[in-house]
Amino acid sequence: MMSEGIPQTFEKHGVYGSVSTGRSRLLCYFIQILEFTGQKGMQGDETDKDIWEIKRLDIPVKANPIKNYRTVNFTKISQPGIREELKKGIYLNLQKEAIACVQKEMTAMRRLSGYLADRQKEVQSCRDISREVLEEYLTWGKWRNIGRECGL
Repeated sequence: MMSEGIPQTFEKHGVYGSVSTGRSRLLCYFIQILEFTGQKGMQGDETDKDIWEIKRLDIPVKANPIKNYRTVNFTKISQPGIREELKKGIYLNLQKEAIACVQKEMTAMRRLSGYLADRQKEVQSCRDISREVLEEYLTWGKWRNIGRECGL
């Protein structure tokens, strides 16, 4: 496209006079062809990625008609060992549970991962999580919620 002088972007004009730049229609068309033929994102299986597109998983997922979930995001799990272990567990849970339940589990793991990154840096795998670590996390979470209620 560049050698032929075909533009890769165009200006979009919004209803309220805002101007933004977007991909050209020809480029969008080629991207859709690559997605349809399966040639885009040849990195490997969908489960190897840090953001899963639910429709690309090879299992039927119990969807929620009210809240339409499209992705499962593992990027905020800062420990690489826990992230890989969590991917395996979430894949198994998606086969039996509804996507809304899985997203609640992901929220809980993101909170735990944030706590571990801040206060328990030596924990890098689920095998490293002991009873003491979980007790400290639950106590920290309880005091954090009390602080919010009191405006601290």
